[in-house]
This record gives sequence, C-alpha cells and structure tokens, in this order.
Amino acid sequence: MARRTPLPRTTQAPPARVIERWLGFIALVAALVLAIAATLVHYVANQSILAAQKVAHSFEIVGELDQLTVALEAAEAGQRGFILIGKPSYLEPYQLARFRANLHLAALRPLTYGSSRQYDDLLRLEQLVTRRFDYLARSIDVRQESGVDAARHILESDSGKNTIDPIEALVSSMQERERGYLQENLGQQGRSSDEALIVMVATLMLLTILSLFFWIVLKREFVVRHRLEAAMLESAISDELTGAINRSEFERLLGQEWAFRMRYGTPLSMVLIDLDNFDEISGTWGLHTGDAVLRDVVRRIRGRLRTTERLARYGGNQFALLIPQPLGAAMQLGRHLAELVSGSAYPVRHSQTGQKDTLEVSVCIGVADASDVGDEAELVQAAGDALYAAKGSKAVTRIEAYHADLQRTTQGQHSHHHDSRAA
Repeated sequence: MARRTPLPRTTQAPPARVIERWLGFIALVAALVLAIAATLVHYVANQSILAAQKVAHSFEIVGELDQLTVALEAAEAGQRGFILIGKPSYLEPYQLARFRANLHLAALRPLTYGSSRQYDDLLRLEQLVTRRFDYLARSIDVRQESGVDAARHILESDSGKNTIDPIEALVSSMQERERGYLQENLGQQGRSSDEALIVMVATLMLLTILSLFFWIVLKREFVVRHRLEAAMLESAISDELTGAINRSEFERLLGQEWAFRMRYGTPLSMVLIDLDNFDEISGTWGLHTGDAVLRDVVRRIRGRLRTTERLARYGGNQFALLIPQPLGAAMQLGRHLAELVSGSAYPVRHSQTGQKDTLEVSVCIGVADASDVGDEAELVQAAGDALYAAKGSKAVTRIEAYHADLQRTTQGQHSHHHDSRAA
C-alpha cells in the first residue's frame, strides 16, 4: 500500500516554540520601548515642570519688585502731601506704604535664596529702602517741629533724589536679571515640551512598527495554520493513492446531494466505473504499475469533469461519480469517459525487469438515475446493478443504464450464480 505523501513545506506550521519565541521577543522589545519612553517622558516632564516653576518664580520676583516700587511711590506721595498740607490724615498712606514695602522685602528674601547675586542685591536694596524711609521720616519730623518752610528746604535739596535713584537703579537691575532668567526658563520649558513630544511620537512609531511586525507574525501563523488545516482536511477526505475523494466522503456528499434533491427537485445521477482488466495488469506488471495506472485514469477523468461533478475511488479498481444531471446527460458523460479511458494507451515499465510497454485499459460503466429509486442506498444499488449488467455486455462500449427490468435480471443472475457456487 502506498504511503501517504507528506504535506508540502509551505503548509507545514512552524514549531510552536519558534512562534512563542518571536512573540515573546516582540513583547519584550515593546516592554523595553515603553519603559525607556516612560523614563524619558518622566525626565523631560520633570525638566518642563522645573522650568515652569522657575518661570513662575521669576514672575513672582519681578512682581514683588514692582509692588515695592509702588509702595515707595505711595510713601513719597503721603510724605509730600503732609509737608504741603500739614494734615495728619496724609500720614496714613505713608504709614501703610511703609508697612507694605517691608512686607514685599520680606517676601523677596526666600525668593532670592537660589541666586547669590539676587540675594546680595536684595540686601543692598533693604539698606537703600531703609535709608529712603529714614529720609522720609526725617522730613516729616521737621515739618511737625519746624514748619513747612524747613520741610520744603529738605524737599528741595538733593538728599531725597540721592535716596531714590539708587533704589530705582537696583530694582531695574534685579528685574532685568530676572527677566533674563525668565527668557532662559521659558526656552527650557519649550525645549522640554518639544522633547516630550518627540519622545511620545517616536514611541508611538516604534510601537506601531512592533504592532505591525506582531500582526505579520500572527498573520503568517494563521495563514500557515489555515493551509495546514485545509491540507489535513483534503488528506482526510481524499484517497491517498489517486487523490480522488474517498468512499466515506463520497457517501457524505451523496447524502447531502440527495437531501438537496428531495428539497428542490434537482436531478441527480450516479456513475460507477470499473477497470475491467485491472487485476490482469497488476498481476502481470506488478502493483506499482497498477497504482500508476489508477493515478493516470483519475487524472484523465478529472480533466473532463466540471466542478459540480465529484469523482471518488469507491473500491480497489472502481470509481464513482455524482452528477447533478438526469440519466441522458449522465449516459453521455459515461460514454465519453469510457472512450477516454479505453481508447488511450498507458506507457508502463515493469517494476522488476524494467521492460517498457504500453497497456490498454478496458472499463465497464453502470449509470443510475435518482428518479428511479427511493433513497440514496437504492441509488448505489441501482448503479451497481447497471455495472453488473455492463460486465456481461458484448458491446464495444460496455455501459448500461439502470431500469426496473434490469434489476430483476441482475437479481436472477446473482441468484443463479449463488446456486451454482453452492452446488
């Protein structure tokens, strides 16, 4: 008996370990990419947050310096109003502005701890502000004690200008320096945002590539598995020697076609083909030659069939055809197949001697129509009866169609054959 041909390499599934390793490798790379991306994003985000904090810090310092300048101006306005008018109510804005100036100086102390230059300038600024308020307080005391003329003399002198100009210059210097820090930190914040965007886009691209690779690996696996399943299914329903469908699959198709016929009334015929001199061929030329002849016969018959006509190896040297056509069309096809198989020479070589020759194959064909029987089992029996009748025919093309008289004849022949063997 011939061995079953192994599945083609294209349909053989790769080992499960290989697929698992590939998928594990892809998952590992994806995890590493995510871990590296998360680390980079975390670092860049921290840099961006730090830059944002520095930006806010610079804005706060600039704002406190602005508020200090406003407080000094308010204190000077209160001082001048009291000197010129002399009403004590004008001292209230002065006192409030002095209190606020001290609050702003106190707020600037912790803000300038991170910069030695700013902190040193703040200490100088505190001294200058103290001198400024000492000047304002002295002029107010002179107004209260010596009158408006003496106080005006102080206002008209350069001592007031000498106390305010250094403050304005120092505040302007501190603000300009802080604005420089501000621009630098804003640039750092923008760069951090750009870097974070680049990291996220690169991560998405890498993950997309890995996902595509993952999909390709899985798709290849699914395609190979699908081909393997299809090949295994084909192997399960096919005759291992000839490639025609096997008998069990033929019987399944027969039941399916019969149910379809019963429901829709479609025609159905069955053809049985017997290679009449096959035993002689195998006995003379060997089993390998017989197998080659069977394969060649199937190849030739398949070349004449439509997709709706299914060929099966029904027995050792018998083949069956299901044809969704009435008896006349089935008979015509049977004659064509008989001429095709019997009218051709088969080149052979003796398996032991190596002798070359050509053989002729004779066939007997029985045809049965489903309309003449009651079920699928009777259809098979009817085709067998027609084949038996064809074997006894003396015609050149031995093909018979089933009919009721033929059934009685074949039954009598079967009975006579049985009685003679019993005798």
